[in-house]
Amino acid sequence: MKHVNRESGAFRKLLMLGIRNIYYAEQKALNAFFMLEEAAATEELKVIFRDNSFKTEEHIVMLGSIFDIMKTERHAERCETIIGMINDLLRAIKHTPKGTMTRDAALLMEAQKMQVYKATMYKYLVQIAINLGLIDASNMLAKALLEDEATIKLFNDFSEMYVNMEAADDASHAGDFEMLAD
Repeated sequence: MKHVNRESGAFRKLLMLGIRNIYYAEQKALNAFFMLEEAAATEELKVIFRDNSFKTEEHIVMLGSIFDIMKTERHAERCETIIGMINDLLRAIKHTPKGTMTRDAALLMEAQKMQVYKATMYKYLVQIAINLGLIDASNMLAKALLEDEATIKLFNDFSEMYVNMEAADDASHAGDFEMLAD
């Protein structure tokens, strides 16, 4: 295996493209978490989404610090992946009954998709930053990665222990809801 040249311009550009991409994704995810909080049926889920909004805001600030470390302009690069996920979220809201656990299950599914995507991006960015010798940046990115992984676990646990069982009860009493297809 060949050792990475720490001065590699192309590898540094790849890191910056990823930082710009996740910067955009975090900004859009923040807006999505506000939508998720508003659409949630239960107060517990509203609190979970609200708390995640605060973490997302912290990630946006942290990414701004990385731009400063890298001595580059703060610039978000459009992320089609997060746009697609937000469109999926909007469809889930549109096609699930308001105020039901079925809606909350759909919201958790969509939120989890965003978190997994963000965690995946952070994981790759941490490794690139390490290979470029950018220890401060890699530490900040690693912190965001750990927070996103903890959020994924929280979403999953809340789904499995509470929401999905209640949503199954919704389905047995309320009938079918419109499928999530256009």
